[in-house]
Amino acid sequence: MTNKPLPPVRVEPNPFGEFSEEQLNGAPAATDKFYLSGYSDKRQARELATRERDKSAGAPKPAALDRRFQYVSDTSPTTGMERRDKITSWIARGYRIVKYDELAALGIDAEKSTCERGVGGEARVASQVLMVCDAPTAAYHYNQNQELIANQFRVNVEEPLQEAGDHYNERHGRTGKSGTRITVDTKVSKTPFELE
Repeated sequence: MTNKPLPPVRVEPNPFGEFSEEQLNGAPAATDKFYLSGYSDKRQARELATRERDKSAGAPKPAALDRRFQYVSDTSPTTGMERRDKITSWIARGYRIVKYDELAALGIDAEKSTCERGVGGEARVASQVLMVCDAPTAAYHYNQNQELIANQFRVNVEEPLQEAGDHYNERHGRTGKSGTRITVDTKVSKTPFELE
């Protein structure tokens, strides 16, 4: 009996958001429409420090983040009506909605950030409400996501390549030593929420 491959699952390579090439070359993160002063700049500094450490072993270890913020849509793009399914999904992962009045307590400078006070007192940008969770929860979900990506890569890339190499060797009378060998090199990155 052969193992049936798992169906592809949509996952994000970096669930914490990406920076533009300009931002990775030092341009301020404040150009982002979801900019949170006190968080976005720390994330950018950490990303730059991580890249520097990858280049030079003597570079200092980047500072870990103590929480993760996530903007989540609470409005249907087609009807403009409120919908709670995405909010509920993030709550199930340990996130909570951030009130605009608590931004300062979370280290966010509301005056320099792009978010605004929503009708219900929440911090938001247009149809996106701001949510937050602690570092251990963010790290747990990040690691789960990395495992899901690695499993999909194994099932959908590595195993089919290995089977193709084995099939080629078998058809041409070669062995694993004398025939085609498939080696896939992957890089494992660490969560930005490492705790010491």
